Amino acid sequence: QARWRAPTFAVRAEQVELLDGPHAFQEAVVRGVKQAKARVAVASLYVGIESTLVDEVYLALEQRTKDGSKLDVAVLVDGWRATRPTRDVDGRWTSTARKLAEHLQPKPWEEKHRKVRVGLYQTPAMRGLARKLLPPRYKEVVGVHHVKAFVFDDDVLITGANLSHDYFTARQDRYLHLRNAKPVADHMAKLLDAVMDLSYPLQADGSLGNIPCGIDPHQQPKEFKNHFNDTVGAIATAQGPALEHAPDADTYVIPTFQMGQFDLRQDEEYTKAVISMAEPGSQLRLASAYLNLAKSYELCMAKAVQNGVDLSFLTASPQANGFFGAKGPAGYIPRAYSILEERLYQRLKCHIWEYSRPGWQFHGKGLWYIPPNQRTPVLTSIGSPNFGYRSIRRDMECQLYLFTRNSNLRKTLHEEMEHLHQHAKAIDPTDFQHEGRRSGPMARAAMNLIRHYL
Repeated sequence: QARWRAPTFAVRAEQVELLDGPHAFQEAVVRGVKQAKARVAVASLYVGIESTLVDEVYLALEQRTKDGSKLDVAVLVDGWRATRPTRDVDGRWTSTARKLAEHLQPKPWEEKHRKVRVGLYQTPAMRGLARKLLPPRYKEVVGVHHVKAFVFDDDVLITGANLSHDYFTARQDRYLHLRNAKPVADHMAKLLDAVMDLSYPLQADGSLGNIPCGIDPHQQPKEFKNHFNDTVGAIATAQGPALEHAPDADTYVIPTFQMGQFDLRQDEEYTKAVISMAEPGSQLRLASAYLNLAKSYELCMAKAVQNGVDLSFLTASPQANGFFGAKGPAGYIPRAYSILEERLYQRLKCHIWEYSRPGWQFHGKGLWYIPPNQRTPVLTSIGSPNFGYRSIRRDMECQLYLFTRNSNLRKTLHEEMEHLHQHAKAIDPTDFQHEGRRSGPMARAAMNLIRHYL
């Protein structure tokens, strides 16, 4: 149990805000950067390069590193995704790393020192000939830094959304903003700082420097794993403050972390525990854009259904899948997910809802737990994991479990859940027979691939 215990923090319900959509998320990030006085920590898979909404994030970060304040700025992204060549709005080739270097890294002629660090994490699973020969996009397949978390002074914002145009406009996710919660903010900042110490620092010219901890993930993978567990793992599983010191608390948050490549399975174990503890007659609602359940989760869910738990899923319809309309083999991925969804439906005999909103994509994830004979959730989780094989085995993940007995916050959780289902349709067996879902050789091949890689 010591390997997956997590700190529990007591807060009050009025400190918790659930943002309702992409625009509110973008505004919260920009406002958080602009108003912070002591620290800003940003963790995302990548930062986009394609619109003025994203530029507002870059410019806010740049301004705060140059305004003469004592603000400490740290930005953590995935090393493979952030260096993937991408065209900007003017058609020029660039990348997240180049944009971050242009905006944040000090230039030789600058007199003032900038307190800014940019880290690019690279998994040690990508090494040898594969690291040298694979195109940039395919290097991400073996595992990425998938955490999406932000610290602005004593505020924490956690989500499953990245910092890009789609996530700021028409890609629905979930977002939890925790205000004036210094112990939680300190914990998250320490966690991200420990990963920064294991990441390549971005230089002013866009190149990567030597990893601060002195252990290269590609040259010393075993030592890297051990150091990761000794530092990041130790922080993730550290004991939290004594709860009896917060007698007025009505809400509790538990940050969980996952790095399956290094056998750090904290989030996975908490998720299985929550599913297993669901009472007969209760409701367990889960959301994932990519319904490709890990076997360990499905086994827990099957037992829950047998014990009388009302289980349902909210997922993306083929049209709301992020790969819909993609060129080449990637275009078959929505059909592949539809095959997996149908098979899950047949095995678990559960309810499935598909998010379908013209012009929108669905990227939400997490769960809600509603006790027997009640209408509103007492527990939810929000963060980056998708409940799939990739989330528990390949990627670095983080989410926040929230438990509350406050009736107003429970009502807010219910409203958020219903808002997402407002654009969803309940699926029945005939839906899987539609023309756009029929499986052919390419769709089945894509399904066999994504089961362990997407």
